[in-house]
Amino acid sequence: MPDPASRDLLPVMSALLTTAIRDLRGHPGGPDPIDVVRRFLWWLPLNHDEARAIALRMR
Repeated sequence: MPDPASRDLLPVMSALLTTAIRDLRGHPGGPDPIDVVRRFLWWLPLNHDEARAIALRMR
């Protein structure tokens, strides 16, 4: 269970994450969606599969 600060921050970062994935996906040499998820949710210890699952849901 995330701490109270994470519960407040997660919805805000999720809204930004969706836009960031869409914006960065089309740039040549830009980060892939998994890297975007890991950068935006840096405080959560996500492994590759978890970050990938989130990225697929956010597309």
